[in-house]
Amino acid sequence: MSIIVAKHSSFRHVLHPAGRFLLVFLSLMLLPGIAGAAVWKVKHEWDDSWDLKYSQWMEENWKTDFFMNPERPAFYKLKHDCGDAPYFSRIAFAWEHKLPFAIHDPLRKGKRLTQATRKFDHIKDPVKRLRAFMDFIADRVSTRSLPADTYPIALKTLRPGDIYVSPGNHVYQIVGIDDTGVPTVLSSTTPRKVRYLLYFRGFPMFVPSDAKGQTDGYRRFRRPQDLDKPFNKLPDYSSEQYKVARAADYRFDRFSNALKQLLGKRPETSQEQIRRMVNEMCNLVRERKDYVDEGFAYLQKIRAKGRRCMNKQEYYHYSTVSRDQRLGAFFSQNRREMNQLAMRGADPDAMRLLRAVFQPEEPPAAMSQRLRRICSISSEVPDYPLLDLRDVWLAIWTGKLVSDPNAPLEHRWGITKEEWEPSCPVYED
Repeated sequence: MSIIVAKHSSFRHVLHPAGRFLLVFLSLMLLPGIAGAAVWKVKHEWDDSWDLKYSQWMEENWKTDFFMNPERPAFYKLKHDCGDAPYFSRIAFAWEHKLPFAIHDPLRKGKRLTQATRKFDHIKDPVKRLRAFMDFIADRVSTRSLPADTYPIALKTLRPGDIYVSPGNHVYQIVGIDDTGVPTVLSSTTPRKVRYLLYFRGFPMFVPSDAKGQTDGYRRFRRPQDLDKPFNKLPDYSSEQYKVARAADYRFDRFSNALKQLLGKRPETSQEQIRRMVNEMCNLVRERKDYVDEGFAYLQKIRAKGRRCMNKQEYYHYSTVSRDQRLGAFFSQNRREMNQLAMRGADPDAMRLLRAVFQPEEPPAAMSQRLRRICSISSEVPDYPLLDLRDVWLAIWTGKLVSDPNAPLEHRWGITKEEWEPSCPVYED
């Protein structure tokens, strides 16, 4: 398109004022950096159909290597943490399908962050512009911002693309639900960096508890046009999960069993249940390992600079105290469940494996090898390089698992006979 403007000096006096305004507007739109100001152009609007397509896309595309796959250059080696990942999946789908993206701005009350921003006009390459936008979003969002951009849903409507949020703690993304009602979930972790997503088959290790504010639990993203609508105006909204949690006395095993019955098409066999319990324990321990390793690497970094102890902020960031409490509670709960399974006549071979995790005496060599084969965790301690679930349980049971990020690795994993005596300040509320 071209605009011809008369060179005669009196031309502007001939035009009607509205015409002059139109010429100025069109001229501005053609200036570099003004045209195509949005991060991407929108061609569609979110509705029930697009919600279902997003769910299908999550099930098919949101894999552990999503950010490590060079065949997806727009997202390859993009840094993320647990709070970023759900927003990033939403952005990725919206960008690929020319849909709008809009969330509340956590730093400016009443404002929104959208793909229509002109903040990145100076970046002409569409992929680089997208990545800059995602970095910008990641600097602002967290698990604490997710409740404002999502809403609780009826448990029976749970599907891929929905999330579980525990504000300030963690968030899980659901990517599948099998015929026994057990979900497959992915998550990232802190700190923000290039990494594979974490995978496990099982229920997020939390129980909804904020019945008043309804900020936690199983949730779904709001459509951009629905950001400020009340919950009861949103598709599949329900507060039932808080009632189910209260009826389960906020016990994870009871709540997850109730959810499994709602979602499942058939009962879970004892063999499947025990395999799931073992996988859930293993994935919790592997998540802990990421935190421990990050903390230890940071400790080595500050000590190389001559500082021996973490400060209060660093301590809070790298401590695993809440994670270790949850880990201990989950192992203890599975130990109780093991006794219930035995009373119900569970599969004998699966029961032998579960008992090997919790028995105080050393299991036979073949069973020890089986435990290591099913779940091995590298401790990075030269004298005890590989741990299994029984090693972790013994450390929990004897109180030797140390959450203090200033502790050596052998104490962090409880694989030393010496008691941990901190020489640095301990910041535990």
